[in-house]
Amino acid sequence: MLKKLFPPFQYMNLPNGITFLAVAAGSTGLFLTLLDHYKLGLLVYALTFILDVLDGMMARKLNLQSQFGIQMDSIADFGNFCLIPAIFVFTFAQLNLWMLLAMLPYIIAGAMRLAYYNLTGVVQEGNAVYYTGLPTTAAAMWVYIVMVFNRFIFPQYAAMLLSVGLLILTALMVCKTHYRKHGFAFFLLLVFFTAAVALVVFT
Repeated sequence: MLKKLFPPFQYMNLPNGITFLAVAAGSTGLFLTLLDHYKLGLLVYALTFILDVLDGMMARKLNLQSQFGIQMDSIADFGNFCLIPAIFVFTFAQLNLWMLLAMLPYIIAGAMRLAYYNLTGVVQEGNAVYYTGLPTTAAAMWVYIVMVFNRFIFPQYAAMLLSVGLLILTALMVCKTHYRKHGFAFFLLLVFFTAAVALVVFT
């Protein structure tokens, strides 16, 4: 009965439920930050990265991959890793023309990156798998890292560093450079991200 009245519910399963939780975590983290609960907001937002890994992992493990799940995951990624990081930057640094000129290209490049990935997927070279362009998840993690270190260590340089960082990430998302899945750059990113989360928790 429920599925007849609300057709999207026919696609409800564990992986898609995790994706919905990721959307909720990203939105909640943003709202908390806008209400000046910065530490709690950053911690809740950090859950989106964990949930983004879990939904795909569970879909493959349970053989529940679907076109709805693919589309939902892409939309969730755009919100969580393109729009929300840009809004976070708005809350953490004084908004000015230069900041706006850095935020908008980041959002657009993120959308382009997701659309391109949906069309082309990954590149297989031998036993290695590569992404073309920096994934939006990785870009958002770098934004998170820079925001945290700026806020808790050197806030006086926040606007400048975030503006430059967004422009660099914008270029990396749409360039043809290949990034190895689970390669050295990925593990380096995890180290910095873990350090940033620890800084939020213990500062």
